[in-house]
Amino acid sequence: MDEAHHMLPYGRDAGAGLNIGDQPPAIFVTVHPDALATNVLRSIGIVLIIGKKSLDLVRMSAFPRRVSIA
Repeated sequence: MDEAHHMLPYGRDAGAGLNIGDQPPAIFVTVHPDALATNVLRSIGIVLIIGKKSLDLVRMSAFPRRVSIA
């Protein structure tokens, strides 16, 4: 799902009634992982990041804190 942060945004209960675990595997593409709904972030098993500073940006974002891996 390209631009996943628009389809399943954080803060609007997007996908709140959706049990992500019951859905087929999906790829969520976004340049704003902080903007994804929390239940979507918690469903992620693999993160692919591209760019020299990408890992630092993810570590500094709210993503690790919202999924309790910080």
